[in-house]
Amino acid sequence: MKPGERALAIALCLGCAATATPGPSAPPPSAEASTQPHAPRRKSPAAGSYFAPGPAAAHSGLAARIEEMVTGAAARLGRPRPESDVRLDEAAHDLAAWLPDNGTPQELLQFALQRHGVVEPPARFLVTAWLNDLDQVVLDDIASRLPGVLSGGKYNRLGVGFSKRAGATRIVLALGETYLRLDPIPRALPAGAHITLRGRVLAPYRSPEVLVTTPAGTVERPALIRDGPSFRAVMSCRAREGRYQVEVMGEDAYGSQILANFPLYCGEPPPDAPPAQAVEEALVTSPETAEKRCFELLSADRARAGLPPLVWDDALAEVARGHSHDMEQHDFVGHVSPRTGGAVDRMRRAHLAAPVVLENVARANGPEESEQGLMDSPGHRANILSREVTHVGIGVALGRESAGSRELFVTQLFVRRAAGVGLTAGQAADDVLTVINGRRRGAHLPPLARDGALDRAAQEFSRAVLAGRAGRDQGQQATRRAVELTGTRYRQVATLFTILPEPSRLPETQLIESRALQAVGIGVAVGTSPDMGEGALFVTLVLAGS
Repeated sequence: MKPGERALAIALCLGCAATATPGPSAPPPSAEASTQPHAPRRKSPAAGSYFAPGPAAAHSGLAARIEEMVTGAAARLGRPRPESDVRLDEAAHDLAAWLPDNGTPQELLQFALQRHGVVEPPARFLVTAWLNDLDQVVLDDIASRLPGVLSGGKYNRLGVGFSKRAGATRIVLALGETYLRLDPIPRALPAGAHITLRGRVLAPYRSPEVLVTTPAGTVERPALIRDGPSFRAVMSCRAREGRYQVEVMGEDAYGSQILANFPLYCGEPPPDAPPAQAVEEALVTSPETAEKRCFELLSADRARAGLPPLVWDDALAEVARGHSHDMEQHDFVGHVSPRTGGAVDRMRRAHLAAPVVLENVARANGPEESEQGLMDSPGHRANILSREVTHVGIGVALGRESAGSRELFVTQLFVRRAAGVGLTAGQAADDVLTVINGRRRGAHLPPLARDGALDRAAQEFSRAVLAGRAGRDQGQQATRRAVELTGTRYRQVATLFTILPEPSRLPETQLIESRALQAVGIGVAVGTSPDMGEGALFVTLVLAGS
C-alpha cells in the first residue's frame, strides 16, 4: 500500500446458510407449534460463560453415524477433521425444537449459539424437515450435501441435535470454526467490574486484534498486549451499564477475519429466552434490488448515528460488484483475493484512488440480515459509521437459493474523496494559511503573513510537480527560486512539499511553529494523484525568517 492510503477490511459470514434438507416429511402437529420456539430443553454446563470447558461430546446411534459421514467427507476433500463439540450439540438440540418450518432467523441462530457459549464465527447448519422415518435415504441426502458445505469453510467442530414432535423427528447438523483459544469469560459482569481477555489465535491466523462496541454505540480498541499469537486486553464495565459487543479478529491469507464476536452484559443479566423473530425478508430476485436495499439500510444506520449521508458512487459499486462475484464464484468471504488482491489493488486497476479506503464484505441471506450482522460486528460497524469517508459503492452477487432465501455476497467499498474537486487553488491556499496560523495561535505565536515573491516560488514548484517537471523531493528548486526573487530580504528560507486530500490534513511540523519565521509563501496546484485520486492538493510552503 502506498503512503496516503489506508485500508481496513473485515470479512463477515452470517449464518453461513442454514440449509434445509428435504426428504420424506411429516406435517408438524399444528401451524402454531411449528412457528413458536419451544422452551429450552436444558442448559449445558458452559451456559454461564463463553469458552468454558465442558464435557466431551460422545455421540452414539444416529448422531455417531452422522459424525462419521462428516469426518469421512472432510478427509476425502482434504479439509480439517471436525471434532464433536458439546456446545454445538446443545445449540443444535435447541434449534431443532425452535426453528420455524420456513426460514432460519439469524437472531434465533445467534441466541442458541451464544446461550451455549459458542461465540466463534456463525456455524453452518443443515436442517432436515420433520421426518417420520429416519432411514438411509435421509442419511444419503445429508451425505450428498456435505462436500458443498465443507468446501465453503475451515470447519473443525461439529454438533448434532434432534427434536421430536408427534412421532416426527427433525435433525440439525451444526458445523463451526474454532481458531481461537480464550480463557473462560462470564456472559455477565457486575456494574463497574472489569475482566482481562486472555487468549491466542491458532494457525493459519495471526496478528490478533480486539474491538468493542459500547452501549452508547461507539467502537473502541482496548489496549492490547501481544506476544506472537497470544494476547491480553482489559475489558471494563466502568463506563456504563448495558450490552458491550466484543470482537476478536485475526489475519490470514484472505485478510482480517472475525474469530469471535460475543455480547458481554454489564450490570444486567443476559437474555434467557429467544428473541422475537424478525419479519421474514422477501426473496431477493436481482442484485440491483439488493444493492439498493443495502444502501438504504446503511444510510439509515448513519442517520440514526447523526452522521452525514454518503454519496453513492457507480465506479466504486462496479469494483465492489466484481469482488462479490469473485467471492461467490470461488466460495470464500474475505477482502484479499488470490486473483485480485486487496481493495486498493482492485481500485487501482479501475484507475481509482482515494486517501482513505475501507471495505466490508459479508455473506448473508438478505440485505437486512447483512446490514444487521455488519452493525453487530464492532469492526464492520466502525467502517459503516466512519466520519472519515464520503462516498460508497455496494456490490452484490447472488448465491444459492435454499430454504426460501437467497444467499448474498455483499461488498461495501467506502472512500474519502479528496476535497480539491470544485476547490480553486487560491481558496485552498487561503485554507492552508488558516491551518498554519491556527497552529501558531495554539503555540502562542504571532500569525504569519504571505509574501508575494514567496508565493510565486511556491506556486511554480507545485505546478511543476503536478506536470511531472519536478520531483516532490526537489524542494530546493523552490528555495533557490525564492532567494532569487527576494534577494537579501530573509536570512533563512526552507521549503516543504506535500500532497493532501484537504487543507486540514497539513502534516504537523515544528518548522511551522518556529519563532524565527517572518513570512510564508503558499503554492497550490489541484490535480490527480496516483495515491489520492482526483482533487488532490499539491501544496508547497516556502518558509522564510531571520
